[in-house]
Amino acid sequence: MAIYTMAFIGMLPVGSLVYGSLAHHIGSVKPVFIIAGVISVAYGYMLMKVMPDLRRLTQQVLHKSNPT
Repeated sequence: MAIYTMAFIGMLPVGSLVYGSLAHHIGSVKPVFIIAGVISVAYGYMLMKVMPDLRRLTQQVLHKSNPT
């Protein structure tokens, strides 16, 4: 539970600092939101492509650890 909290709440100030400094250097907030959106869509697309391989690997591990 502590890792979950650290991953989602503990990293929020770091992301805010990065986005804030990027907006400060660019001079506007709108391009920062667009950049973050493009990065999120690209990461989602990458996960969509990798997910079948990850699912296959996890199924192999689960079947080895629970022989029924």
